Amino acid sequence: LYAPLGGGKKGPVRGVINLLIIFTMSGLWHGAAWTFVLFGFTHGLLLVIGRLTLPYRNKMWALLEPRAPGAEEVAAAGWSFPVTGVRRAIGIAFTFFLWMTCGQTFRTASLSEAWIMTKHMWVIPEGTHTSILIPGFDRVDLLLMGVFIAAFLLVDLLEERGKTLDQRLAAMGLVPRWAVYLLISLAVILFGSYGAVPFLYFQF
Repeated sequence: LYAPLGGGKKGPVRGVINLLIIFTMSGLWHGAAWTFVLFGFTHGLLLVIGRLTLPYRNKMWALLEPRAPGAEEVAAAGWSFPVTGVRRAIGIAFTFFLWMTCGQTFRTASLSEAWIMTKHMWVIPEGTHTSILIPGFDRVDLLLMGVFIAAFLLVDLLEERGKTLDQRLAAMGLVPRWAVYLLISLAVILFGSYGAVPFLYFQF
């Protein structure tokens, strides 16, 4: 839809309108419900806000770049403020935060249910379980959850450094490589889902 509507070639205002249209339509494609319409529109709006604020954010982060005499030598020694890394980390965290805030409309049955879920993200009702242990989870469950989250992060870090997990495993010796294969297989056997799990997009 974006190209037939003119994309971003007919001026910035028309480009913003086109983005909102295609994201709203992509939400509506998932189902004829206001929750899906809101899902698409809010993500289009976030993208528009991100594009419009990008020049100002670039200027803000540029102010943190080392400009003093000898800054290049300091940076080479590893003592400069890691602007690029910090900006990227904050961007990832903020994007995830926005996704969690706006994404619940995709899985709720109505706008009122989505609003209730959103309120519960920010307000803890009186008498609600507030322990570090999630209701239904014990310490072992939380430990396992932490281990698997760390495993996902490790895979991402490996790929960020230019090598995929497959390449790293292939470079290992025979024994450690098959030890990793065994651990992965045991994790699938112990924690896998064996019931009927229909593919999510078959619902649309």
